[in-house]
Amino acid sequence: MKRFVDNDNGTVTDTETGLIWQKDHAGPMSWTQAMDYASKLELAGYTDWRLPTIKELITLIDFGKHDPASNFPGMPSEWFWSSSPYAPYSVRTWYVNFNFGSVHNDVKYFDYYVRCVRG
Repeated sequence: MKRFVDNDNGTVTDTETGLIWQKDHAGPMSWTQAMDYASKLELAGYTDWRLPTIKELITLIDFGKHDPASNFPGMPSEWFWSSSPYAPYSVRTWYVNFNFGSVHNDVKYFDYYVRCVRG
């Protein structure tokens, strides 16, 4: 079975996790703008889109690949925000670098990309 299924409505279903992802990405934008964007996204008849947690975003990494380190359709080699705060510092949040498949944290005012999820 194919892992990522294009639903032909702007969404992609991950058959391993059951999550439904926004097919196209948005950004770059700050973390605050990303949270606002996700809360207002209406796509494929759904309004419950959100920024993924860092654990959800990590599921899109293919550690055997780079540039991009993902098999997700159309994934660029860019940095993507998660909704997960970096606990020691409230001004920082976790993100994934899909060029190499690495996980980092950074200050929320930097501009990174966004791919929303539901489920």
